Amino acid sequence: MTATARFAGFYRGAINLWVEDPLTRDYLRKVWQDDPAIVFYVGGGNEGVSAVLKEAELAGLNNVFAFIDRDFGVTNRPQWANPAKTSRRFVSSVHEIENHLLDADALEGCSLNTGNRTAADIEAELRQHASHLSWWMAARSVIAETRRTVIEDFPTHPAQSVVDQQTAVTYLLSQKWWNDIQVYAQTLTPADLQARLIQHHANVMTWFVNGNWRNEFPGRELFRRIRSQVYTKPAQGASTAAQDEDMAKEIGEWQVAKNRIPQELSELLTALKTRAGVP
Repeated sequence: MTATARFAGFYRGAINLWVEDPLTRDYLRKVWQDDPAIVFYVGGGNEGVSAVLKEAELAGLNNVFAFIDRDFGVTNRPQWANPAKTSRRFVSSVHEIENHLLDADALEGCSLNTGNRTAADIEAELRQHASHLSWWMAARSVIAETRRTVIEDFPTHPAQSVVDQQTAVTYLLSQKWWNDIQVYAQTLTPADLQARLIQHHANVMTWFVNGNWRNEFPGRELFRRIRSQVYTKPAQGASTAAQDEDMAKEIGEWQVAKNRIPQELSELLTALKTRAGVP
């Protein structure tokens, strides 16, 4: 659904929440037990969600929010409960929503476990596959780090005080980014990249010691791997996305029934209601 705040009456919920994909919508509906205060909208990824939220903010609509994956960015979860310090854009503390589905007990106990996999089997498979992806994760971390450095302090467009060649040159050369990027570019040697890769891989390996792999690895890859081994008898012709969504809904129902809703998601619902003034 692509929509705009310019359409009067489009936002019909006490809380209007944009999410990145149907799986996020369906899973949150389950763990929040179809809370009637929440109306969901799917924005087609991080950029799409951010764009429609910005439009709603410009239109002065204070009951429109967004929940997005952290990916390789930074969460703002510590500020969710503080309306004065956070925007209406809530960034998860885990890599992506599928990380909350890497719940071995829920995968074992849900009704779609047609593969009869035990929680111990599921946990072992998840860890083994994550370990297999450790260098892949390290390489992605290097790329993400480089991208952050390159775009940090990127120059903004000048004001209309730039009126001739000299003022244009003066403005451009005054931007911190020009000098910083030249210095940074000199460090992008094969030896430096290899050192960064090794450093990031070492960091990834610590996640297997402290348990953070479940939150830090891209959850979608791990979830799809284990879902295919647990949910072995999907409906004929069901797409990969549909199978993911079916499993996510079943896991959400199990987590509710067992009082195992991820703490982050309970905090998110409370924060949304607080911000919107909903009891």
